[in-house]
Amino acid sequence: MTPGFCAKIILMGVLVCLVELVVGKAPAAAREEVSVTAVLVIDHTMVDVAQISQAGLDGARQLDIFFAHRSVGGNILDGLADWQAQDPLRYTLPITTAGPSWYAGNNGLLHQLIGVNGEPYSKIEGFDTFVRAGSWQAEVAMMKFCPSDTLPFGVVPAADIWAAYRQMMTALEQTYPNVTFVWWTMPLATAADDRGNNEKEIFNEMARTYCAAQGCVLFDIADIESHDPQGNPVVSAAGYEAMWNGYAYDGAHLNEVGRQRVAAAFWWLLARLAGWGSNLTPAAYLPIVLGDM
Repeated sequence: MTPGFCAKIILMGVLVCLVELVVGKAPAAAREEVSVTAVLVIDHTMVDVAQISQAGLDGARQLDIFFAHRSVGGNILDGLADWQAQDPLRYTLPITTAGPSWYAGNNGLLHQLIGVNGEPYSKIEGFDTFVRAGSWQAEVAMMKFCPSDTLPFGVVPAADIWAAYRQMMTALEQTYPNVTFVWWTMPLATAADDRGNNEKEIFNEMARTYCAAQGCVLFDIADIESHDPQGNPVVSAAGYEAMWNGYAYDGAHLNEVGRQRVAAAFWWLLARLAGWGSNLTPAAYLPIVLGDM
């Protein structure tokens, strides 16, 4: 595994929805300390995986990634497998559940199940434990919640979930500055189901506001799910951001269409972190900043 790459991001001015973050990897002797004044948000405008160049996909495969998840995370992994089956030359990504020593001779995605659905604190604690036990060796690390982690399924209010998640993530960022920690919004229930979307909206708005203010990398799965294939926003009858009904098979878990959509955005995340995207439009992208902290 090559040495870590730039993970420290500082806010600059008023942030647009998407601006440039590029990560550089270099031998330790060649590294320079660089403050990166940028933020990266992956949202519903980044779901066309065909736009990613072959070089961008190849670069993404060189990353060492740790992904902690539960049920919807499994849907996303299935979506990655779908893309690989359609075009192995473009979309193959090594995926394993091996221990962190795997990173020493391999690149790709190491994933682990964490916690129990409906018990969000168990997922927060699980991710923290995995990272501190060795997954800090990854270059990119992230965890995600599931739709059943909020009220009315569990017992923890969304604001309390967010406070615990933020505390854990910021502590890990401070302890492991060579790791890029990717923050996530919470996945939604469909507009037809709508259970818990009021609580998820509380968490998701807090996550978006915080990440914009602090310059975090954010994978906005809620935004990805809450736009139909034509890019139109989806709102439930009660007025809450909701998943388009056609992305789920049971009101929350992703079907083939939904999982491929989110997996395509996941490829965008990895490719952008690996340095792809300097020539993208709109012009709101900030200049590329290469470096290592």
